Amino acid sequence: MRLWLHTIILLTITGFSKAQHFIHLAILGALGLVGLWIMHTLLQDVNKLFSRPPLGPAKFFLVKRSVNEGDYFENGTLQDPMSNVSIDWNRILINDPVGCARSFVCQLAAEDPKLSSIGKEKIYYQLLRSTNRKGWAGKEIRFALNYGINSKKTQSCRGYYKYCPFSISTMRAVLHFLGAVA
Repeated sequence: MRLWLHTIILLTITGFSKAQHFIHLAILGALGLVGLWIMHTLLQDVNKLFSRPPLGPAKFFLVKRSVNEGDYFENGTLQDPMSNVSIDWNRILINDPVGCARSFVCQLAAEDPKLSSIGKEKIYYQLLRSTNRKGWAGKEIRFALNYGINSKKTQSCRGYYKYCPFSISTMRAVLHFLGAVA
């Protein structure tokens, strides 16, 4: 009887140690899925901003199920696709704990106009529309935009949002790789 008790205790301890590894694996898997979901959500918003087809390697990986987002008719009038873009800034800012979205907005506003690219006007237009929204996300975007306009230096924005490790050129390179910015 004593041998059976020792065997059951040994198997129980072994089961708990194996369960711990399984729990670690399950947590890592869940975190990986959450990371993929966040990337998917952010890329959907980037794809809404820009209607041109992706370039380079991204064109092989991005698949759209919708119709082309060019000019289209609705109720007999020509609609601008930029006027129908709805970006969920609350969700973006909640899922951006280090403040890279705010840093990008600030650096974009502080950037020298001579160095700006073609895509800046589209992003800037959406940001100006977003600052009119009520709520904390509109205030955050408005603050980052005003801070960038007043500072006139991208380095001061990087100093204010010090937890974001990316410069505006790096973030633009990522957007360019994904086919979102010219």
